[in-house]
Amino acid sequence: MIKIMIERRVIPELDGLYRRLSKNTLLEAGKVPGFVEGEALQNCHQPTHYYVISTWKSEAFWNKWLQSEQRKELSAKIRHVLEEDESYTVLQPAV
Repeated sequence: MIKIMIERRVIPELDGLYRRLSKNTLLEAGKVPGFVEGEALQNCHQPTHYYVISTWKSEAFWNKWLQSEQRKELSAKIRHVLEEDESYTVLQPAV
């Protein structure tokens, strides 16, 4: 299993729209083979700084979703409400 941590900085005025788009993207990812679970988090001290942490059965499943047309379309919508491009990190258990 791996975890993906996506980091996004949202334009303050578009926070509500971001929340809807992010929720929809997470719901769609939940239908994809290899997806285990996910959650969206907000930085307590920087309220326009968000993280999405998802668990996947393997990096291959994540990569398939990452390259899918569906995710590209959903990400393009989210991109319009961000101050900068999202970044993501692939994580694995340390022990």
